[in-house]
Amino acid sequence: GRPTRLLSFLIALGLVVLVFGDVIFNRGTISMLDMANITWKNRTYGFYHPERPLMAVHYGYSDTGGAAFQEEPMIQFMKFTIKNKQSPYWNPYSATGAVGPETLIDNKFSPLTVLTALLGGSNTAFHFVLLSLYVLAVYFIIRLVTDHFKLSLLAGFTAAAVYLINGYSVANISSNVSQSYLYFPILLFCLCSFASKPNYWRFLALIFANILVLLVTFLPTTTLVMLSVYLIGFGFVLNEYSSWKSRLKLIGAQIIGALTAFLALAFLWFPILEAAKTLELFQMYGARQFYIDNKGALLSFFTPKHFWESYNATPDKVWNYIGHVFFHFGIAASLIVAQVFSPKKNLKNWIIVICLILFIFFLGKIFAVPGLFQLFGVLPQLKNIGGQYL
Repeated sequence: GRPTRLLSFLIALGLVVLVFGDVIFNRGTISMLDMANITWKNRTYGFYHPERPLMAVHYGYSDTGGAAFQEEPMIQFMKFTIKNKQSPYWNPYSATGAVGPETLIDNKFSPLTVLTALLGGSNTAFHFVLLSLYVLAVYFIIRLVTDHFKLSLLAGFTAAAVYLINGYSVANISSNVSQSYLYFPILLFCLCSFASKPNYWRFLALIFANILVLLVTFLPTTTLVMLSVYLIGFGFVLNEYSSWKSRLKLIGAQIIGALTAFLALAFLWFPILEAAKTLELFQMYGARQFYIDNKGALLSFFTPKHFWESYNATPDKVWNYIGHVFFHFGIAASLIVAQVFSPKKNLKNWIIVICLILFIFFLGKIFAVPGLFQLFGVLPQLKNIGGQYL
């Protein structure tokens, strides 16, 4: 049978404690300010699995700057703003102090930022809030898989493990690019809950879940999360209902939930859109170069550690061989994806079909597969999203 809510929570708590044991019990840290010693404080941190000589523990991270110079300093900015009752509607991370809550990469209003700031902005508060959000995310992953996808507790456990230790998660802990990742399980669970048994309370929960994601204003990842989660949510509706009238009604209600959340955050998003138009931010972002990976990067499906170090620890000659960054996949996740091809009945499941389409579509973009690459290019604001986010 399905696990109880208490059991799901205890499993989620246990998995987070297991993965982040050195942080909880051994003075470890997931703060990039600490790991990269940005604050220049003489601190000693313990790790269960220390790196070998000449290798810093943060070398396997993707975007150290996004954590050390954007995400974590924002917490201190919001702490100062809240304490002194000042306006957060300026951007101290730009040379001009641009008006507006962000410039396409900011997360001042995200749950992690605000909650940590409200709790004092300390190192302990940061770790407590971030790990609590991981527990919440894993809990909803397990509930989603067992309650709505009607799979076993083992499947829920596996999904939770992959969520915690896949390449994208491990390489982006505490970074601004990973914040949407913390809240998508809640949103997807609420989408499926509402679709399976629509009522006003579940619709309100859906709006709240949308708000959690939309409070993260790092646009590349927030855009991809909303796109992917809603397509999977639509797939759930297609599985649950055979009548197209019912399907369209529920899909419409799901979309209305997202629009309602967006309007509830008008104070946040309207200034962003206004600033983006005035400063031509979308045009500047659209001019970014998309780096294509070559076939050498396919070895990353077997995890980077088997062949070379990842990200900041990668030798220059390896970069020349693989192209850009492609360390997010791993053999475990890839084997799980491959399982859907064995029973043909899986291809009658709309959720699986949509996930496979997204998977192939994103790989086609990353490796510039003819046809798929051009198709991605016609989608506004998606064509230049970096492969590290896909």
